[in-house]
Amino acid sequence: MTKTSIKTKFGTARIDKKGYYYISSRKEGNNGKFLHRLIFEDFYKIQLPKNIHIHHEDGNKLNNEIWNLIPMTLSEHSSLHCKGWKHTEEEKKKKSELMSNKMSTTGLYRVSKTKCSRCKQGFTWMYRYYDKTGKRHNISSTNLYSLKEKVLSEGLEWKELATA
Repeated sequence: MTKTSIKTKFGTARIDKKGYYYISSRKEGNNGKFLHRLIFEDFYKIQLPKNIHIHHEDGNKLNNEIWNLIPMTLSEHSSLHCKGWKHTEEEKKKKSELMSNKMSTTGLYRVSKTKCSRCKQGFTWMYRYYDKTGKRHNISSTNLYSLKEKVLSEGLEWKELATA
């Protein structure tokens, strides 16, 4: 049985009508904000633009572990949910393996730094995005500038996230 309210560092969180935790207390001015968004912004020390939504990778709206929170645009997020997109067990396993590599933030939209034992520098830069069918794609490079060129040559969005 799921608790209907929990205490967090952001204030007391309750479950709304759509099944998400939101802050119901006035602590630190977070009243009415979604807990998953606050957790993501706090972990990465950024302020997300309003047009960026947080997707729950495993489909569980109450699972606010950082590995489960994926930023994307409203259109990307809507596209995933409108198609009834669900993760297969294989996709969940791959995600778990990736997260065990302790991915870190870069301050760039969709870009993460991923541990890589085969790379001389010990990591690779990874740009992740979803196509119109909901399939996830990765573009990677050991050089951030090369990654930017690859991403832009594919006609994809490259931008810096606002810092807090």
